[in-house]
Amino acid sequence: MGKNKGGKNKQNPVFRVAGGKAAKAKAKFKAQPVNTNLKKLNANTRKKIENLDNSLGQVRASLTALPKKKEVIVNEDIPLPPADINQAIDNIASL
Repeated sequence: MGKNKGGKNKQNPVFRVAGGKAAKAKAKFKAQPVNTNLKKLNANTRKKIENLDNSLGQVRASLTALPKKKEVIVNEDIPLPPADINQAIDNIASL
């Protein structure tokens, strides 16, 4: 069955120690906030997403606000001169 591996504890610290050999050599362990930075990043991304949603909503509203019926412009037919049948027969015969 599931047994815990010895020596490895799961930790989710709010602050982590700035690590590395240089920090240990100086013997100055400064704590850096992890969760607060993540919260700030999440808040910024939420704001950006809300702005994009609002702008896309405005575009969508402007597209639906356009009139659905388009005016059809009917051009009056210009009367064409009557076709010359004799010339058409001559053209076909020359082929």
